Amino acid sequence: MVNISVLNLKGEKKEKIALDSYVFGIEPNNPVIFDVVTATRRMATQGTHKVKTKDEVAGGGRKPWKQKGTGRARHGSIRSPQWRTGGVVFGPTTEKNYQVKLNKKVWNLGYRSVLSQKCKENALIVVDKMKIAEPKTRKIVAVIKNLGYTDKKILILSKKFNPILSLATSNVPLIEYEEINQCNIIQIMHADYVVLDKESVMEVQNKLMNKTKENNK
Repeated sequence: MVNISVLNLKGEKKEKIALDSYVFGIEPNNPVIFDVVTATRRMATQGTHKVKTKDEVAGGGRKPWKQKGTGRARHGSIRSPQWRTGGVVFGPTTEKNYQVKLNKKVWNLGYRSVLSQKCKENALIVVDKMKIAEPKTRKIVAVIKNLGYTDKKILILSKKFNPILSLATSNVPLIEYEEINQCNIIQIMHADYVVLDKESVMEVQNKLMNKTKENNK
């Protein structure tokens, strides 16, 4: 078990909770983290880039000059790739698939490795309830100041989408808010500190443990 302190929004220690070491206390697997980060980045590629091939370029309906007798090289169409306005060879098209397939166990291990690394660095912050009264920037900035992480990049995670937190953090460059199901491994890695409430941290633990149990059946 990994024991971690629970703070209130004033930065005061309220209690300690025990988190499962299977999720928050393993030795980080760097090769797996690399694979998951690479897959995440590739899957985020929209694949909307497109160039025109020889068949799609306009013009070139007739032979530019006769085959012999001009002293110039033979050409059949100005749509050929060697022409300035011709088609592109082996250029990007929308047919390319950027999806990367990784086993569920690999994804699971990648997230557990990153979360365990955050625990080792004391960069995982658990609060009792992450709630503010109104969607004001000064409110969330005051909370982060009470926790003592004013000049750090903060990632706040919650079990369910909270519109008040989303609006309050939208104008603060160093504070990012995300729902657990929408968060990816790169966001966790780039954050100096990850802040969750008790409900959210238990949700993360249950998700990562249950997925592994289902895969082992």
